[in-house]
Parts: sequence; structure tokens; C-alpha cells
Amino acid sequence: MAGKPSKSRRISLFARLILGISWDFWRESRLSRKVGFKEAERRMEARHRRRAIKFRETAVELGGVLIKLGQFMSARVDVMPEPYIMELMKLQDEVPPEDYPLIKTLIESELGRPIDEIFQTFNPVPRAAASLGQVHEAVLNSGEKVAVKVQRPGIEELIDIDMGTLAYIMEGLNRFTHVGDRIDIMGLLDVFSRVLGEELDFLREADSAERFALDFKEDALVCIPKVYWAYTTDRIVTLEYVEGIKINDYSVLDDAGIDRHRVAQILVDIYVRQFLEHGFFHADPHPGNIFVLPGPRLALVDFGMMGDITTEARDRFIDVLLAIIARDAGDTIEAAIDLGFIRKGANLTPIRNALEWAFSRYTGVTTAKDITLANIDEIQEDIRMILRDYPFNMPVDFAYLGKTFGTLIGLISGLDPDFDIIEEAQPYINKLRSEIQFDILTKKIKKTILMLIGLPDRLDKILTRAEKVLAKEDR
Repeated sequence: MAGKPSKSRRISLFARLILGISWDFWRESRLSRKVGFKEAERRMEARHRRRAIKFRETAVELGGVLIKLGQFMSARVDVMPEPYIMELMKLQDEVPPEDYPLIKTLIESELGRPIDEIFQTFNPVPRAAASLGQVHEAVLNSGEKVAVKVQRPGIEELIDIDMGTLAYIMEGLNRFTHVGDRIDIMGLLDVFSRVLGEELDFLREADSAERFALDFKEDALVCIPKVYWAYTTDRIVTLEYVEGIKINDYSVLDDAGIDRHRVAQILVDIYVRQFLEHGFFHADPHPGNIFVLPGPRLALVDFGMMGDITTEARDRFIDVLLAIIARDAGDTIEAAIDLGFIRKGANLTPIRNALEWAFSRYTGVTTAKDITLANIDEIQEDIRMILRDYPFNMPVDFAYLGKTFGTLIGLISGLDPDFDIIEEAQPYINKLRSEIQFDILTKKIKKTILMLIGLPDRLDKILTRAEKVLAKEDR
């Protein structure tokens, strides 16, 4: 890659940026003890915004870990101030491509043959270049057109440098400042390391593509590219080539006579099913990863960033919904602790106060029909405020879910500004409501059974106490 900074300059730029951000957080922490968190956040807003812009610019220059770190932190509304969230959401995972000879050498090393023996044609100019890899169009000897995603040569060395620098600074921040009192610094570092490792594993990405395709195998409106395992390794993944219109190329969609409202409908249907049925979702729905095909049909590509909500986590999430519907702050907190939203040992009083404020604020919202696109932004802002201002901890998959939802709202608004997302999702919401009502009944039955089971013991204790009282009176 032309203009790639030297190792020493890379460490210097990376360290200065992270130290600068850490210094700002430390200042805000000290200031909040004097004037309160809200006022400290207000005073630091302009400084955070300047630093966030610097973060984005440095990330574009350095690529690698810093772009991924920016994308990761843009989903952490529980940690980052709003200026960072707004700025880092603009961060596109696109950087100058690697030189083709390096890509060619890596492919031949991974697949064990000269590139001319593997492909009829291989376009040396990438279709897309990202921080960890780049995608090239090619044609197999069988005549099938494919997209070959190749990991950047030397990316492991850059990641070792960046992660070593990041870990050193974060450990110092955690040990020598009070920032860790509000933010689980080392926990965030561990989660980011895991997420980065998963994105570097192209075999895992190929598995995710096949799992995703299996989830939608009966749906003719969804196209998921086929995996070519003979040309896939842990550093190369080869998928069926998808030719379509980018979902945000609105004028091209109009010229092709494609109904944009129908495209939005299909997009909502696909993602509601991912969230509520499959528990496995495409967590990077930016326009370059979603294409519109004739029909219309939608094709999704790039399965490096996926969210996975287990059945157990989904059940606990329903517990949270049950508690919110009942406007019970205590049960909401208990379910949130089970989900990992609240760190052990956290002061629960301010959390309870924040939840009771939210319940009071939305007391008139009793059904999904009370929520419209017009007030979704307001609700998201209130959720962001609660997560940021109180000791909540956002589990990574739920953080990705929130970011994914926000990106989808932007895509849907662009396709059709008058689109009613709640109305379109109503069949799934009704199904979820039925499940919730069944769960409420089940919980009431369980409580009644437990009460009846425990009743004989309680009666026995009451009678024993009464006998002791009577015995004393007889004396």
C-alpha cells in the first residue's frame, strides 16, 4: 500500500491518539467529581468532537486495527460520548489497496498453485479494499464467476504492533486512573480482541455464510452467495460473485424500474427474522454489502461481522421486555444483570432511578402501534443517554444489534421516507407479543406453584411459633 507509515511512525501516531483520548476521559472523570457528570460531559463536548475527527482521520491513514477499533467503539453507546458515536459511524472500512504482486504471492502460497492454473481470469484491481482484506473478481476454470477475498499480507504484524500499543495504554489507564470505575476497560479490550480475531478467521466467515444461507434457504427473495471451499483457507474466502445494484443507488434503482418501497419491505422482513427467529444476524449492513437484484430480490455479502444471540440470551431478553411492559424496575434490573448489561457490584440505585424516569416518560406507549419512525430517534437518544450516564455494560452482540438497527433505519429512510417500519414488522411483533403473554402466564403459574409448595413449611413455622406463644401464656 502506497504511503504506508513506518513502524515507529505507526506506533507514535497510534499511541498519541489513544493517549489523547485517555487524557480527555481522565479529565472528564475528574471534572465530573466537581461539577457532576452531566455538566462535565457538556464542557467536554467540543473537545471530544475534535478528538473524534482526529480519530477518524488517523484511522483512514493507518488502516488495520484502528479502523476496526473505531467501528467497534461506534457501537458502544454505553461507553463513548455522543460526538465519538456520531463521528465514528462515518468511518468507512475502505483504504488504499495492497500491491497486486503481494496479493498474488499470498494466493499462490495459500492454494499451492500458480494463480494462472487456479483461475481463467483474475482482475488485479480489487472491487473493494478494506482494512483487513480486499476483494477481487475472478473466473474459475469451470467458468463460474467468483469474488475472492484475500487477507492483507503482513496484517498480522500490524495487528501485533497496534494491539500491543493499545493493551499497554489501556492497562496503564485502568491501573493509574479512575476511568475504570465507570468503564470496564480490560473487559472491552478482551471483547475487541475476540471480535478482531473472529474477523481475521476467513474459514469462520465462510461457515457464517453457509449458516446464513441455510437460515434463508426457503426464501426466494434472499440471495446468499455460495462458498467455494476448494478455494477457501483461513486467509482467503471465495464466494459466488453477486452482480446487482447497491441498495443506496436510488437513481439507478429508479431507472431500473425497481419499487423502492418493496425493497424496504424485503429488507425489514429479512432483518426482523434474523433478530426474532434465527438469533443470527448480519451485523454490517452498510450499502456496499447489500445489493438489489431483479424481482426485486436482495443479496447480502461479507459475513465477517455477524451477531449471534443465543436462545438463552433471547429468553433473558424477553424477561427484560416482560419487566419493561410491567414497568417493574426491580425485575428489569434483575433480568439485565442476568444478560450482562449491569456489572457485578454496580450501584443499583441510580439505575433504578433512571428506569423509573424512562417508564414515566413513556407511560403512554403501551403497544408497538404507539411507536413510529418519527419518535424512534428520540427513543434511541434516551436509551443512549441511560446507557452512557449510568453503570450499564452493553454485551457485544447487543451492541452490534443496536448499531445494525440504526444503520437499517437510515437505509429504509433513504429508500422510502414515508415507510412505516412498525406496521411492516407487525406480524412478527404480534407473534412476539403472543410469546410474551404466554411467558407472563407461565411465570404467574410458576410463582403460584412455588408459593403452594412452600406453603406447608410456612404454615408449620407459623403454627410452631403460635404453640410457643401459647405455652408461654400458660405459664
